[in-house]
Amino acid sequence: MINAKGHKLETGWRKIPQSKCADSKCEFFGKPAQQGVCFDRLDATSQKHIESVEKYANARMVEVKSLRKINKQDTDAKWIKYLESHLECCWMNEEFMIQQLIHLRAQVGKLTNRLTKMRK
Repeated sequence: MINAKGHKLETGWRKIPQSKCADSKCEFFGKPAQQGVCFDRLDATSQKHIESVEKYANARMVEVKSLRKINKQDTDAKWIKYLESHLECCWMNEEFMIQQLIHLRAQVGKLTNRLTKMRK
């Protein structure tokens, strides 16, 4: 293979060790684990939260599908365009939230640093 700069490249593989659940009684037997914790095992609070968010998302999908009839989006092209606009808005909201989270974490760090200095 030759890349854009004309250098010859060779594709290779490397082995990276990975932990797997070895407890045959565990429901995640044979699946990835890290630092002694199975990936898919969550505490009850986290599991309930994920289930509630999933329930909300399913309800939203039912609502969006009903809007297809109400808004007379009778062709697949109109329906896809409608869904794409929703997806684009979701991505924008996600980006705004991530930027805000980064900003707020920086503010917390600054305030914590200032508080630590004041206590000395």
